[in-house]
Formats: sequence, C-alpha cells, structure tokens
Amino acid sequence: MDGDDCAFGRITLLSLGNNNLQGTIPEGFFEELINITELDLAFNSLSGSIPTQTGMLRNLRNVNLGHNSFTGSIPTQIANIGVALATVPYDDFDTTLPGTETFQVPNNNLTGIVPSQIGYLEFLRHLDVSGNPSLGYLGDQELANLNLNPGLPAEIGLLTRLESLKLDYCGFSGTIPPSIGELRYLEQFLARGTTVGLNAATNRFSGTLPTEIGQMDSLMRLALNDNRMSGTIPSQIGTMHNLHRFEMQENWLTGTIPDAFNGLPKLSWWDTYGNKMVGDLPPSTVNVTASLTDMYIQIEHTDVIRTYRCGERIPGLGLHPNRYQTPERQAGNKLNWYVQVAEYHRYKLGSLCVDPLSVEEAFYRLTDDV
Repeated sequence: MDGDDCAFGRITLLSLGNNNLQGTIPEGFFEELINITELDLAFNSLSGSIPTQTGMLRNLRNVNLGHNSFTGSIPTQIANIGVALATVPYDDFDTTLPGTETFQVPNNNLTGIVPSQIGYLEFLRHLDVSGNPSLGYLGDQELANLNLNPGLPAEIGLLTRLESLKLDYCGFSGTIPPSIGELRYLEQFLARGTTVGLNAATNRFSGTLPTEIGQMDSLMRLALNDNRMSGTIPSQIGTMHNLHRFEMQENWLTGTIPDAFNGLPKLSWWDTYGNKMVGDLPPSTVNVTASLTDMYIQIEHTDVIRTYRCGERIPGLGLHPNRYQTPERQAGNKLNWYVQVAEYHRYKLGSLCVDPLSVEEAFYRLTDDV
C-alpha cells in the first residue's frame, strides 16, 4: 500500500495469485487501481473477459493473468497500459524500463487474435499467450486456406526489446511475419503445436520460415514443431550464433538441410524429423560435434550411416499434405543420429563403407538389431 489511508486508488501492488479466487473481475475494478504497478491474479479460477478497463492501468509494469478461465479476446486497450511510465526519462543502462515489461495470459480460454495494438508496448520484454487453444485461429480446421488466416500481426516487430515470445499450444495459423527479424534481443521463440490423431489440435502456422530470422542473433531456442511450416530452411540461420535448440519436427519442410552449421557454435539440439526433406547431411555438421548432443533427422539424410553404423533403421516417408490438410505421421522409432555425425563424413569417403546402394547387404547387417 502507498499511503496511510490505504485508499483503493493508492494501491501500487496487487498480488493475489494462487488464492482460489472465483468469479469475474468486478466492473470498474481496474478504474480504481490507477496507480498499480504490479498485478498478479494467476493460478486462480477467474472467468469472464479481461476488462477493457485494463487500459486504464497507466502505471502497470507487470501483469500476470495466467492459469485462469478467462474468455473473450485480448482487449485492444492494452495499448494504453503503462503509458505513464513511458513519460519518465530513463538511462539506457538501467535495468528498469519506463513501460510495461511483462504481459502474461497463458492457460486460459481466450479467443480472437493478438491485436495489432500489442505493438504499442514498446518496452515489453516478456509476452506469453500460450495455452489458449482457440486464440489466433479464425478458420475451419480442415477446409480453410491457412495462408488467409491472420497469424501474428506484423506489429510484433515493434517489440524490439522482447526477450521471450511464448505462443505454445494456441490456435495460430497463417504465416510468421518477416518483421519477426526485428526482435534482436529475443532469446526464446516458442510456438509449438499438438495433434490428436491426424488432426492439428493446436497451432498450425503455415508458410515459410522468413529469411529475416537470421537477424535474430540473440535467439537461443526456436521451437515451431507440430505446425504446418513449408518450404526450405533458410541458410540465414547460420548467422544465429547463439542458437542452442532448433525444433522444427513434424512440419511440411522440403529441400535439404542448409550447410550453415559453421555459424552455430552453440547448437546442442537439432530436430527436423518427420518432414519431407531430402539430401545428405551437409559438410558443416562435422564441425558442431563439440556442442551437439541430439540430432533427429529423416532416414533420407543418413543412407551411409544406416547401411554401416546405425543400430536401427527408421521406416517411414515423413509428412505429406493431403486434401484435408492433415499430416500423415512418420512411422517408426525416432532416433538420435548425432552419435554418428562424425562418422558420417568419414565412412562416406572411407573404403570400409558398406555399399550405400546395396539394400540387401544393409538389411542383413541390421537384421539382429531391428
């Protein structure tokens, strides 16, 4: 509280997380909390919509409404939260920025789209809307043209101070805008999906991975698995020098793995299993053996390893779009091929290799292990 009289309007912090709260936020509730800087109502059972009066919280620095049962859309009035803070001069080296830094609404039942007004929160560092299965998707699951759905607003690129962007397990479709490349400080970009049987249950981002993603040189984890991303992996990922994890499994990717590993000195996890990619492993993969511990790829990339060094084969042909736009899951076991990356290049050129074209010889060598 701020002030001896404890007047409602003097409250600067309201932390009621995990308090078994139920019901809706009373009308006019936020109108009285004009000086609040911290709002935490997470892990309760609150329902109803997020009040439009949220925009009146002009001094709000951090808001967490996650793990409730809120419905409706994210109000466009969020453009006004924290506006009073933004008028205060600040030092570029100060860790406290003059504006709203976190906006978290995960694990609710929100619908609609992420409003373009999100771009007004220019000091935002953490944005989390994950776990809202109907947020971001407006079309019919089987018949809609995914590219016509809104996806993320281009204004997301205005959040140039963003460090984490969490869109996991929502209903997003459409494309990822090229403006994502403006997020130079982003460390986590999580937009994972899930499937039930052959149908996409959450997230179905489509289109290609923008080449501008190579500008995100602070990114440590990119996770877009179980979506409907297509096209090739851009070679520009080779400029993402801080990338630790690249998770694009179970999409519709085509083409070959780019020869970009020389620019990924910190890469520890690579997963492009269950796509439609072809070709050999690129030569630069041998240069990441010091950091890489897990590499999940398709059978087509490992012909030599498969016929000589691997202990088990991976059957299946990857994902294929059909008229219902539903994925056909790749059959067989998902194995970590990294243990053979170094040998891949050596045995590919060595005289001890099994003939990679001899299917019969490969089969008999693997009979005891399959």
